[in-house]
Amino acid sequence: YGIVSLETGALAHKAVKASKEFIAHNIERGKHRLFVRYFPDYPISLRPSNTRRGGGKNKVAEYKDYVMAGRVLFEFDCTPVVATIIYDGVFKRMPLAVMLVDGDKHRNPAKVCANCSMNYKRVLFVKSLLVLNLFRNFKR
Repeated sequence: YGIVSLETGALAHKAVKASKEFIAHNIERGKHRLFVRYFPDYPISLRPSNTRRGGGKNKVAEYKDYVMAGRVLFEFDCTPVVATIIYDGVFKRMPLAVMLVDGDKHRNPAKVCANCSMNYKRVLFVKSLLVLNLFRNFKR
């Protein structure tokens, strides 16, 4: 199975680390394998606000990389039940929309698994809920 991004955007190292730890916790050691196909290697340095010019660049605050839609982020082999549990956990930890794809078919985009359309509908539903919550908080 694999986790594929549905959106294009920046992905920080914290989200990748949290997702990797969650996947490694749920798959059995020695029996299943995990491949991380994404590595954030673009350093982001931030300067504090209200500082004067000069003084050079600041220290590296975090590492990011830009992900295109359709890129495979993680690959792992496990049972289908564990794969859905892993997808639910990674879905919560990623800032971008992700999709669970069958490992045998993800290299051929025409043959994705049957629940991918449901996953995308779920992503849109969760995003609409987040937007509604933001508007509710804004009106108060």
